[in-house]
Amino acid sequence: MSACIIPVAPNFQDPPSISDSGPFLSSFSPGAFGELVTVPVPQGTQFSANVTDLNVKATLSIRWVMDYPPASDATHLVEQSPITPRADGLPQPITTPPPGQPGVVNCDWVIQRLTSTHQLELIVADSEFADSSTAGLPPDRKFDTPKDPNGHVVHALWPIDISCPASTTSNTSSP
Repeated sequence: MSACIIPVAPNFQDPPSISDSGPFLSSFSPGAFGELVTVPVPQGTQFSANVTDLNVKATLSIRWVMDYPPASDATHLVEQSPITPRADGLPQPITTPPPGQPGVVNCDWVIQRLTSTHQLELIVADSEFADSSTAGLPPDRKFDTPKDPNGHVVHALWPIDISCPASTTSNTSSP
């Protein structure tokens, strides 16, 4: 009895797709994530973090928000912008707003000046953010809800101590 052995053809497959994971943050400055930072007045302080997303084709959305969450009359959305991750997948630095905007956290960022304790939050999403004026968003989700219901959001929060002078208004009257 003889047998013929037929080789099995290789089973070629596309590489596995990248799982739908959100961005992640690292290398916080100044200080560690959640560490109290004293901001000198009037100089201010530059804040930064690195962002990475395994999906190197994803355009990320970032927001820098003062005194949030929750949203209140003291909340200040300082900047919102898209950022394209590096094609090599390495961390991309994010700093407080670029030139043309107040680039360092200072008293211009603070609406409620009667207190010196505030919080700065960096919010990063792997999709666009929902419009913060959208009805139905609760105050603690007003600035960090992605448009895409499957979107991922990460946060970095710095409690800050900044002693800003009270705003003054001048009243002038003419005879």
